[in-house]
Amino acid sequence: MKRAPQWFTRALEILDPLLRVRWSDVSAKWVIDRRAVLTQEEMRGLEKRESGLRLAMNNIPSDAPENRIHELRIKWMDVKDEYDSAREVRRVVMKPDVLTEKTYHMLCRSDIVGYGGYARFADDLEASEDKARADSERVWDNKCDARDKEANSMLEFVLRKKQVLLNERCMDMRRLLHGVHSKPTDGPLIQVTDF
Repeated sequence: MKRAPQWFTRALEILDPLLRVRWSDVSAKWVIDRRAVLTQEEMRGLEKRESGLRLAMNNIPSDAPENRIHELRIKWMDVKDEYDSAREVRRVVMKPDVLTEKTYHMLCRSDIVGYGGYARFADDLEASEDKARADSERVWDNKCDARDKEANSMLEFVLRKKQVLLNERCMDMRRLLHGVHSKPTDGPLIQVTDF
């Protein structure tokens, strides 16, 4: 049994976790199917079509035209692949001959219409980028708030200290402004009385 390339199965899981790829020995093609809801009537109808086509293939007259035999065989292979997927509660999405990037992009383009595909992927990517941006802004805002609170706390401490000095009727401006006791020799270089 053939196995799909690992990159393709990973890409399918990212695009839609309900998708699966398998090799069909009946049609000699890859079958990409998706988990789905199937009714009993649908299952019975597929089973009936598959058995009817198989019976018709087995009872083809020997003088039947070659193209009629070929058309019947292709129909039976398609229905057989659908029936095999349906027995596993899956619905066939596409049946490519080879699994390439082109196949993946075709699947994504069809998925845009059906399930959101690239659009959903792009929206999820934008949402994760927006979340990361919002987280970094939140961290920056928290740092700024913490810095502002610390600066305000220091300022409040200095103002409280000055208020205490004013309440004690301190007249020494050097002590009020710089918190240092002044000495008579530590006077200003220029005195108001010098003018």
